[in-house]
Amino acid sequence: GFLVVVFPFVIWGMVTPRATREARRRASVGTIGGRQVSHEEFRAAYLKAYLSLVMTLDRRPEIDPELDRELRREAWKQLVELYTARSLGLTATDQEVINTIRRDRHFQVEGKFSPAHYQAFIRMLAETFGLSERGFEEHVREQIVLQKLRMKVSQAALVSPFEQQRAFRLLTDSFDLDYVILSNDLVRDKVRLSDEQVRVFYERDPEMFAIPPKVRVKYVCFPVSNYLLQVSVTEEELRDYYDQHLEEFTAPESTGNSATNSSGRDKSNVAAAQARAETKGAASTNQPVRAFEEVREQIEQAVSRQKALEAAADEATAFVVLLAPDREGNQVGFDEAASERGLPVVEPPPFARDEVPDGVSAGLEFTRTAFSLTKAPDEYFSDAVIGTDAVYVIALEEKLERRVPAFEEVKDHVRRAAEREEIGRLLLDFARDLRARAEEEMQKDPTNCLVRAARRMGVPGYSATNVTAASGVTNCVYSDLILRAVLVRSKGELTDPVPADGTLIIAYVQSRKAADPQLFASYRQPIITALRRERGRMLWESFEEFLLRNSVVSSRTVGAAGRGEGRHEHAP
Repeated sequence: GFLVVVFPFVIWGMVTPRATREARRRASVGTIGGRQVSHEEFRAAYLKAYLSLVMTLDRRPEIDPELDRELRREAWKQLVELYTARSLGLTATDQEVINTIRRDRHFQVEGKFSPAHYQAFIRMLAETFGLSERGFEEHVREQIVLQKLRMKVSQAALVSPFEQQRAFRLLTDSFDLDYVILSNDLVRDKVRLSDEQVRVFYERDPEMFAIPPKVRVKYVCFPVSNYLLQVSVTEEELRDYYDQHLEEFTAPESTGNSATNSSGRDKSNVAAAQARAETKGAASTNQPVRAFEEVREQIEQAVSRQKALEAAADEATAFVVLLAPDREGNQVGFDEAASERGLPVVEPPPFARDEVPDGVSAGLEFTRTAFSLTKAPDEYFSDAVIGTDAVYVIALEEKLERRVPAFEEVKDHVRRAAEREEIGRLLLDFARDLRARAEEEMQKDPTNCLVRAARRMGVPGYSATNVTAASGVTNCVYSDLILRAVLVRSKGELTDPVPADGTLIIAYVQSRKAADPQLFASYRQPIITALRRERGRMLWESFEEFLLRNSVVSSRTVGAAGRGEGRHEHAP
């Protein structure tokens, strides 16, 4: 439910001494229209991007490196697009904001807006995002403005009569096809590369094997499991958790008529909980809430784990304080401090910006923190980094610059890449040979010419009849790829080899039949609508890329995504 979806940001938003140091050291993430964009502004956009995703999916996706890159890109895109929209004079009225909120399905019960649900959501935002009701309404206003900008760009999409007719034919023509699927396994055993050939492959483009910037660190770990037996949970804490997380404890409606639950307890406490759920807006009245006693053990585990995590964080913070230099500049070394506390020091292999060391449960936050460290006496170590199973304190050992390694260092990697390329080359040669033989068979008899040629070369061929864009090729995982290839072919034509997941596909159009032209009238408007939508989407994406290229963003912000958007600057 919404009451727990954003827990990671409660942790990541903690204000620490290091956070203030970094705020001073990194005043801006980039510029838009000559205006500096602060870290606070970018972070707010990042959290709003995540909130929009959660509301779309109705669940909290785990923020792995890939999602983090997408969220960073989306946050920067929205900042750039909002600047553009406002420069065009696009706004959203208070009434538009009100109407949008009232129509949102998250705030409705039985098709009607529920003030209780909305207020419960607002309380959650305040507790987890630090976002007020006014702040959420401003977020909604921004989304409306962005939608207006999208509509303004998309209105330029036009669809010609020729495009309408072409789309009609693509949708309604039916095909009789032959096709073959050629796997890498056909040629894999034929690959025999000498060491010299592998070296030549490397020397052709050494940059292909460049090692990205990496960081070497060591860290100490405070596992949550070490503190579980040390924490105690009160009855009041359990009840508070239950009341604040009612949406977690909804259950499917029972089809029976029993008036007791599985433990035989009276359900009057469920009714009371149901009333509280409606008051708080945390759960729909269409779903019964499980009784407190029924979920007590589950709650106790959750609260105990959270308190254990807090205890681990306190221990980690005490360790950080031990590392800080005193007024005279005296300082305890990381290893010495760890030894005094009886903490093993872990030294993982160097890792890049999009990698997380094995066994670390803090995800990409661990990596970002590691890359933010410097050699300064008070900045070579991190503050507590909160993970799901442990809390970490990191110490910088060395930052490794991007480099092109010597051949011997990456010889095995180069061999695998060279073998993949050779397999691809041999398979393409095989496919071209098969296609040439199919053309020879076609001169003799076009019927099933591809299947006959495939049989001569020892590979299976397949046939499919009455194939349309709607039906696809039945029992074939490559149906979409085959359709895309044949839709632009006429009767009696072979497709070029089509690559697909380590395979190549060739198809032959035995026949192509047009649908009744009288059907065009019924297809015309849906075709226009679909083409305008697609054309509008393409225009919008091009417009977004144009805006990103003309913004300036620090490499530590969107550059961390590895996408290369915008004119990147290197972080100091």
